[in-house]
Amino acid sequence: MIDDSSVDSPHGDMQSLLAAIVASSDDAILSTTLDGVITSWNGGAERMYGHTAAQALGRPLALIVPDDRAEEALQLLQRVARGERVAHHETVRLTRDGRRLDVLLGVSPVRDARGRIVGASKVARDISAEKAAQAQRRQAEERLRLITDNVPALISYVDRDLRYRFVNRGYERWFGREREQLIGCSVAEVLGEAAWRSLGPRIARVLAGESVHFEGELDLKGAGRRCVEVSYVPHRGPDGRVEGMAVMAQDVSARRQAEQALRESREVLGLAMRAGRMGAWSRHLDSGEVWWSQELEELFGLDVGSFNGNEQAFLDLVHPDDRQTVRQAVRQGIESVSDYVVEFRFRHASGRWGWMEGRGRAVDDGNGRAAMLYGLGIDITERKRAEQELQRLNAELQHEARRKDEFLATLAHELRNPLAPMRHALEIQRLRLPAGDAQLQWTHELLQRQLRQLTRLVDDLLEISRITQGRLELRREPLALAEVVQAAVEAARPLLQARRHAFAQFLPGEPLRLVGDPARLTQALLNLLNNAAQYTPEGGRIELRVRREGDEAVISVRDNGIGLAPEHLSQVFDMFSQVQPALQRTHGGLGVGLALVRALAGLHGGSVRARSDGPGHGSEFELRLPLPAQPPEAKAEPVSPPASVAPARRVMVVDDNADAAESLALLLELQGHEVRTAHDGPGAVALACEYRPELAIVDIGLPGFSGYEVARRIRAQDGGSALLLVALTGWGQAQDRQAALDAGFDRHLTKPVAPEQLDELFTLKKGA
Repeated sequence: MIDDSSVDSPHGDMQSLLAAIVASSDDAILSTTLDGVITSWNGGAERMYGHTAAQALGRPLALIVPDDRAEEALQLLQRVARGERVAHHETVRLTRDGRRLDVLLGVSPVRDARGRIVGASKVARDISAEKAAQAQRRQAEERLRLITDNVPALISYVDRDLRYRFVNRGYERWFGREREQLIGCSVAEVLGEAAWRSLGPRIARVLAGESVHFEGELDLKGAGRRCVEVSYVPHRGPDGRVEGMAVMAQDVSARRQAEQALRESREVLGLAMRAGRMGAWSRHLDSGEVWWSQELEELFGLDVGSFNGNEQAFLDLVHPDDRQTVRQAVRQGIESVSDYVVEFRFRHASGRWGWMEGRGRAVDDGNGRAAMLYGLGIDITERKRAEQELQRLNAELQHEARRKDEFLATLAHELRNPLAPMRHALEIQRLRLPAGDAQLQWTHELLQRQLRQLTRLVDDLLEISRITQGRLELRREPLALAEVVQAAVEAARPLLQARRHAFAQFLPGEPLRLVGDPARLTQALLNLLNNAAQYTPEGGRIELRVRREGDEAVISVRDNGIGLAPEHLSQVFDMFSQVQPALQRTHGGLGVGLALVRALAGLHGGSVRARSDGPGHGSEFELRLPLPAQPPEAKAEPVSPPASVAPARRVMVVDDNADAAESLALLLELQGHEVRTAHDGPGAVALACEYRPELAIVDIGLPGFSGYEVARRIRAQDGGSALLLVALTGWGQAQDRQAALDAGFDRHLTKPVAPEQLDELFTLKKGA
């Protein structure tokens, strides 16, 4: 408070003026003792702190000083007490309602008449709003920095004098200079002379008020040569005058390279698609919009860019008979959101029809629903033509294969017809052969060997035919390998002896047991022995060795015969393979024996291979067969009853080949049977009705009607069901056997019939 008694004096006038100034000031003006008691309080203090003069006078400074600032206030008083004047000191004060104020504080010492410091005078200005505005500006600047520093671009502000006033972190990375080193520098200095020559005219246009965009290569000082994209936007002041410009620059070198690579890849893809006769397409399922690539339009013969149609426009190009197939494939792909493939015919712009393979993929919209279709159209016209040609050729091959099989079957039939009377004649000769006539005995054995060879060749032909048709069935059973070897050796012995070969066999000490078809395995091994005998000169040596290697049985047949050239080792197992031209061959064979061995080995899960040191050095054939982990139980051999002489029977022989019929009849008569013959179907039926035979041996191919019909008609006669009917024919395929049984025959035998097979017939009873 100011003393009013001095108002009338000059000094009092000054005091009044000072009091008026203090009272009217918006600043808080107050004074305190050196120990912090408030001694004066103006109106500005009342408005700022919310306390009246009555409430403040005599109170300690703690009234307006927060607890965390008490030490600071005490230090200020101590400095004043030392005569210091503290000006523009920024601190915090407290209002009556608890708000904290940011104030700018000036503190001066108060002296008495003798110059002693007795208190402190304080002037406080509320700068809370300014501080808040500054804080907001700082936050805004920080946000701007955060954004601009993390944008993959150069962002700056340049004033009208072309000096940088703001740059983001990108400038530091590009030019290798700190931000503070760039602020205030000129554009020309930072970018360099080369870049300035290119950008200077454009920047002049910006200062004239024009926004400018530039893309190209710049040689930047400190940053090297780069492909950049730069945008300049002028900044106008309140008076509309350009005060500066905002600049954004991006390094688009990578994008340019990627675009170039994309263009190149598209060109390569286009070339590949054209070379592969294919094109791409897409279809938006919601809008129905369809896009076709240039290559796809070319496949349809359309002008580039001319196809702007929809699904129906495409279907109009599809063959009417294939449209439903295409719709169904597309629908399934959409419903299952999956890939699909469909083939259809399409109409080229020239009017011709071609074939296309459509491959599509449905793309999920994220909710399990198809939103887009992408795919390829592939021109497969040439492939279809090739397939059709292949099908035609395959049909021809199948036809030729059937003809070949039919030919082999017919050939076997025609060969067996003359073989049958020959075997009968040889058996008759054996029965009447004079004892002690060595020359006749030798002649008989020679004919027997040759007949067996012919029969074996015919059987091999039919076996190969069955295997190629997949009709050969194995009768697998547990067996001892030694028994198979012995059976094959016994069958081959006549040929070995005839060619005076030295033969030796070596069997392992342990018995080897496996599962297989004994007849087929014997046949395979016999073919190897016969092959060695045929291609080994007389007096040569042949060895058969059996051993175990791991889980395989190995059977090798080695000879010192003509040998094989290296190029023939892989060919000898091919059908009809001959290692010598026909005119140069001195040994027999059709080239089917070894092919049969390979086929039979494969059916048993085994293999066969040939080895030779070359022509003149002999050969070795090695047959490998798998051995089971557990040896199979030995099959119990049936006990054969003692042989007995069959009682005489009434027999009817029916064959259109008179030699075959008469020779068989004579053979049976020599064995004590009563025999009648017929040479056609009607004659056979009539003879059966008249003669009432107990056994009828009937050929199938007969004049009048076939042996099948003979069987059916005889079965229909009185007593025909009791007759034992045997089909004896040159037709030996599995279907021939089944046809005979279906017609009513009890047995089916192939020509030439072995004597033991004939003997067995007379031990059979009807239904046995």
